Amino acid sequence: MSGYKTTATAGTTINITAKPNRGYQVDSVSVTGGVAVSGSDNNRYFTMPSQNVTVSVTFKTATAYTIKANQVTTGSGTINITLKSGSTAVAAATATTSADAILTAYSGETLVVTATPSSGYQLDTLTANGASRSSGYSVNVSGNITDISATFTTKTYSNQYTATLGSTITDNNDLYTKIKATYFDYRTDHEVSGSWIRSI
Repeated sequence: MSGYKTTATAGTTINITAKPNRGYQVDSVSVTGGVAVSGSDNNRYFTMPSQNVTVSVTFKTATAYTIKANQVTTGSGTINITLKSGSTAVAAATATTSADAILTAYSGETLVVTATPSSGYQLDTLTANGASRSSGYSVNVSGNITDISATFTTKTYSNQYTATLGSTITDNNDLYTKIKATYFDYRTDHEVSGSWIRSI
């Protein structure tokens, strides 16, 4: 417990911040002498009376939930699940092409899901309990999330060469001739002047 004073004058507002360990939550906050306590969860306050008082806090086991990311079976990549309390990561696990990832979450924690494709792959779909999601999405945990899945597909690249218009090259034993055009190069994410067309 923190944020309280050891001495105070009557009429002063006393703030109380309870800090339960992971897996626990505040059960009750009381002040002797029948002093009323306001606030909720970990943050409470009361008005100091004209006599000494004692502040007591009790804790109880927090509600636990199961978080599961499924083994990647389509394409190649990973699914990282991270639990945070505020901005602090308290647990993490990663599903791969050979294993699931399972964590126990508690009330008040935030789940962050990140899907990362392997080299040469791209994220195709990411779902959580059947709902479509984007990589990096987060949610306050209030129930079990036991079906997090991702699929990955192979990236498709456009060939890019440096040559003068009208010249020819051989690629995989096929003859290509450069024509006056532009195409989108997915490796560099911009249009490239000139393209290739296969010679028949």
